[in-house]
Amino acid sequence: MAKGTLDKIQNAIITTVNFSPVVLVALLVSWSYLAYNLSFCWTLIADGNVLQGIAYLVIFQPVSVMMVWSYIVAVRTSPGYTANFPLASPNLTQQEDETPAGISQSLGADVGMQPLLQRGSRPSTVMVKRDGRARFCQKCNLPKYDRTHHCRTCKKCVLKMDHHCPWLNNCIGHQNHKPFYLFLVYCSLYCIIIFATTLPETLRMVNQPLGLFGLDLNWPFLVFFSGLFGLFLVPFTGFHTNQLMQNRTTIESYERSNFIMGHRRNRDVLTSRYFNAWNLGRKENVMQVLGPKVSNWFIPTGKPEGDGTTYPLSSYAYDTLVEEEDVSDGGRDLERQ
Repeated sequence: MAKGTLDKIQNAIITTVNFSPVVLVALLVSWSYLAYNLSFCWTLIADGNVLQGIAYLVIFQPVSVMMVWSYIVAVRTSPGYTANFPLASPNLTQQEDETPAGISQSLGADVGMQPLLQRGSRPSTVMVKRDGRARFCQKCNLPKYDRTHHCRTCKKCVLKMDHHCPWLNNCIGHQNHKPFYLFLVYCSLYCIIIFATTLPETLRMVNQPLGLFGLDLNWPFLVFFSGLFGLFLVPFTGFHTNQLMQNRTTIESYERSNFIMGHRRNRDVLTSRYFNAWNLGRKENVMQVLGPKVSNWFIPTGKPEGDGTTYPLSSYAYDTLVEEEDVSDGGRDLERQ
């Protein structure tokens, strides 16, 4: 009884700590929105700069709405977990784990992995362990689909995991990658707009006869926080834009991946941090996350391509991995640094 009570208290504390960044974000956004609209823009209008104040208000409102909307969707949307797919049965035994991935179509059938690229015959999964065995999560007791990784914070295997974001108290994965990316874009614009419009007016007020005594303190704080967060958010958004156009996750850009080569039982494996099997071209890469309709790219609605269990291979990856066995039978455990 006592142990159960302690566990509940511990879980409550962990939940509170994990959720605190979300509360902080909500407080900062609420304050900055009210301060910018009521303290800054309306002061400009009251001082006779009517067109300037109204122009700032008109530009600021849609960016604010889209940022908050994207954030709420990203927080509330599950990234997609392996456990959500009933065909990924925990009855897949460790003995099945010993089977080299990619050489047995029956393994793919057992766990519901069907290829999206129907060009000849391709394995159900192409990502494996370094020794050629199928990837299997000992903690979840479930097989790992391609691009799936186990999150230590969520304690689950996440489909196409990018990273765990404490500011959202959520993992970024297959299903919520789009709203997360849009939140970065709109939040960067939010910071740029506030910083670019409040800084000149704040400097002008400081140079007035009353100086700091005539300055609304909300103004310098708006300059400081928008500049500080923008300094990190703008490059971070640029990084994720580059990843989006390459169809790579943050984990895939920093970790080596192992790919099975061909269908043979000798477990030839290609190990590389630079080999990108999912690069379909910039437009197709973007569509994989933002969806097929360009008109919906900047709205945090809709679903990404596929269900997160299988992904189409690029032609180069297909030729390298699936048709490689037609080239040579020699040792091909390649290492690309």
